[in-house]
Amino acid sequence: MVKTKEQDRPVYNQMKGVIGAYEELDPAYLVRQDARGFFKRGRVFSMLFTELMGETPRAPGTFPDNVSIVKYGAKVITQIRRFVVVAEKMGFCYTCPISTYGNRGTTKTGCRPEEHAIVYYKTLQTPSPLPLENGMVYQPIGVLPPSTESQPMSTASRIRFAKAFPIEWNVKVKDLGRVADEDMGNLMQYYMRELNK
Repeated sequence: MVKTKEQDRPVYNQMKGVIGAYEELDPAYLVRQDARGFFKRGRVFSMLFTELMGETPRAPGTFPDNVSIVKYGAKVITQIRRFVVVAEKMGFCYTCPISTYGNRGTTKTGCRPEEHAIVYYKTLQTPSPLPLENGMVYQPIGVLPPSTESQPMSTASRIRFAKAFPIEWNVKVKDLGRVADEDMGNLMQYYMRELNK
């Protein structure tokens, strides 16, 4: 039980957070009132995403600043993550993550290039692998950015088809565009291929 200073009354089930620097979420992150229309196959979006932190030992002093300690002493990492919708459900959707792997693309140790494809803004850039990046068998997936977007995606951006995340419709998300019609067939084919392995 924790007592608040303002009212000096008990507050139950409160989890202690880590005090430190933080920034406000961009106001472009919204709960979509048109969720059924927004979370369609091919939609690309970003969101504030929290997940358990792995238990891999870290060197002293390398504890990331986006890690919090929550109930039961568990460590969680919170970051902005990008996703593409691959299956529509009632009240939620299944998505594949889009990552840069620390700007290393699929050269990151332990990464399986054959599960990935390059993802890029079709009207703003040309897709190409990073130096030393080998083993991707899937064709690049082009995304049509929203009209407000003028910056290309990181050249290390990759869709991982072998991992799907359920995302609820009632969370704040930022629209990053839609997969181009001519690439939708590949998006779904690659997802289904990895799903059925």
